[in-house]
Amino acid sequence: DVWSGMFGNTFFKLQGEWCATNNLEYLVHLNHEETTMALVKSEGDFFRDMRHVGVPGIDNLSQLLPNLVHTPDGSWDINNNFPKLSSSAAHLFGRPKAWTEGAGGPGLQGKYSTDYQLVRGITALQIRVPGVRAGSDAAPPPQTAMFAWYANRAGYLLSVGRPAAQVALYFPSTSFWMGDEDANRSLTKLGWQLLEHQVDWDYFDDQSLGSLATLEGGAFKNLSGQSYRAVVVPAMSVIPQASLTRLQAFAKAGGKVIFVGKTPGLVVGRTFLGAKEVPDLSFATLTEPAGDITPRVLAALPAPDVKLDSAFPRLTYQHRSWRDAEVYFFFNESDREESRTVTLAGRGQAQAWDLGTGE
Repeated sequence: DVWSGMFGNTFFKLQGEWCATNNLEYLVHLNHEETTMALVKSEGDFFRDMRHVGVPGIDNLSQLLPNLVHTPDGSWDINNNFPKLSSSAAHLFGRPKAWTEGAGGPGLQGKYSTDYQLVRGITALQIRVPGVRAGSDAAPPPQTAMFAWYANRAGYLLSVGRPAAQVALYFPSTSFWMGDEDANRSLTKLGWQLLEHQVDWDYFDDQSLGSLATLEGGAFKNLSGQSYRAVVVPAMSVIPQASLTRLQAFAKAGGKVIFVGKTPGLVVGRTFLGAKEVPDLSFATLTEPAGDITPRVLAALPAPDVKLDSAFPRLTYQHRSWRDAEVYFFFNESDREESRTVTLAGRGQAQAWDLGTGE
């Protein structure tokens, strides 16, 4: 706790302030984003580190490819939704852009990896485009320019306005510090299950929950102006008193607090030495002991902004609200064509935009 606070304030914050003073944007990624427990051991707290970073980032070393992302490791130790770490940090801290170093290789796989990250909130894409080897006189293939423009247009459009996800997925750093690997597996599994039911979400950290987010109209409002109307809490062993108090106030104001799986057995204050016993969670909207996103959990969540006429677990989306429009980016992550009727939140004349051509 002490070390990760120092790391965030005396390393990342100082560099962020220097860049801002010198009219630069500070972008950086950390280590082991896809393996949360290793990330915690090397960095302490991802969101403390990213609090003062102008463009929060992740590093994709060809991990997000079609044959890998939907192949669970059986234990939920690998988090293939890790791009949401940087996009959530951007949303929480009022940053328009979230960065990726590498989009997964050229050709079709590179396009898939780009869409996979865009739909999870990445908007500043350092991509690999189809091209030619250094020193070659051959002209680049025609899709090179299209792919670059595609990524550029998509990144711009998904940076405008404010993010619109209504659900926050609590990121239990304190339990991770206790070596609670079950909390990590629960967090990873619940994130997947929410997306498979077309429920978009952001990670929600203790500093945002405890102090940065404001409680307005029964919702937590982050520094981007985005409102979370529900907080899903994964299985965990310990919860900070400040976070518990804020969740209680949120529920009292009309927000939805949903505990899924093992509930915390300790409440910690300034130190672990003074940890209290089992917290009173009677304020919660729902406690789901099954440890999964069940129909009961879905029914307790806010009304969805995307609703399908029949299930399609591999359809993901990103929704942003502009002053005069609602923008939806959809991605079919499967390897087959599908057809669905979709009901969207928002009013007005529908338009379909081709990000490759701009039409």
